[in-house]
Amino acid sequence: MVAENGRTYNARYDDFKISDEDNGYALSLGKFNGTIKNDSMRENENMKFSTFDHDNDKTDYANCADNYKSGWWYNYCSDCALNARYLYWYHIPLNEVKMLIRPKEEMKK
Repeated sequence: MVAENGRTYNARYDDFKISDEDNGYALSLGKFNGTIKNDSMRENENMKFSTFDHDNDKTDYANCADNYKSGWWYNYCSDCALNARYLYWYHIPLNEVKMLIRPKEEMKK
């Protein structure tokens, strides 16, 4: 993640899973480690993926995916939106985000 101030951060999970279509592509996370201090994705754990036409968030008064103009694992329009028009992690505005998936064997190194 590259913040607006030019600093580079990373967030690493030792496990990252997304369920199948029948279970709404729910998010599952392992242990967190990273140079960014807050584990903002944790708020979205076990949430189904929300889109403008599949409102799976817990917010009663809004559709977070519609508000943020992006699909994501929203809980209550979370502190983490890495797919939205305005990217952020907790209260850190971001210019760039890359989500990388590593083979399980590499995670042991």
